[in-house]
Amino acid sequence: MAKKTKVEVVDFKGWYQAVGQVMGSLRGKEYVSECPECGKEKHWHVNRETGQHHCKVCSFSGNHYSYMQWMINQGSQSGIEEIVEERGISREALVHAELFKFDDEWWLPVYTDNKLVTLRKWVQPTDTKAGILYNLPKVAGEGTFLYQLVSPKAAKKLILCEGPWDAIALYGSLELADPEKCEYAIWAVPSASIMRPKWLSKFSNKTVFLAFDHDEAGKTGSQKCAEELREHCLEVKQIRWSEETPDKHDVRDYCKEHKKDSLKGLLELFDHHQPEAIKPVRVKFSQIIED
Repeated sequence: MAKKTKVEVVDFKGWYQAVGQVMGSLRGKEYVSECPECGKEKHWHVNRETGQHHCKVCSFSGNHYSYMQWMINQGSQSGIEEIVEERGISREALVHAELFKFDDEWWLPVYTDNKLVTLRKWVQPTDTKAGILYNLPKVAGEGTFLYQLVSPKAAKKLILCEGPWDAIALYGSLELADPEKCEYAIWAVPSASIMRPKWLSKFSNKTVFLAFDHDEAGKTGSQKCAEELREHCLEVKQIRWSEETPDKHDVRDYCKEHKKDSLKGLLELFDHHQPEAIKPVRVKFSQIIED
């Protein structure tokens, strides 16, 4: 007799608490709480296993994805100038990235394939602690996500940054009225060490520029990422920071220094001292057809 597959029960309580929602008592499979939309107590029900929610009074309903969109719609960008100054990123770029404040906390939406997949909470630095982007709890089998800030349909070139801030800073250095007219797609991996196999096909038929940080993790991650991408891309190039570059220097730092000349300067860092691109060797015509 075949063994039954154990189904993991996911409790969405922690997810809703992470986005600032106070969860009430559990009744059966649903938490009963105050509705965030109409404010009525003990009328908002959240299914602990599916994340589906509904209010018995105002009909506010949906799932955790629609809840994130509701947060974006309810949020504001009041005080965003503080982020502009601290991060050294233009206001226009932060607005394009849809950075927003909700209940006095800053949130960054993450889009993959033009779909909202998660939010990341930005906690600004203090005198004793560095700033950090927090991930929401993983639910329903979700894992890490590829951050796709700019994805013009016609773009055959893609700059892959290490972290969302670098991608946003690079976008801010471009003089664009319409992101769709950008020659480059601008994406970011969560960190230098993360490249998921399920993402690789998204890079097909593109020339990929790996713009990782100037540190040991960035160098190691860039090399590993290049090896994984080469079977899928037209070409992979890695950034070659100059010997004078400070340790841990990244794209955001570079954009702060070079402003509107950032893209041109970065591309030169890819072109100088660039080893010959390694491409798959195909001997038979059938291999070319298969590829």
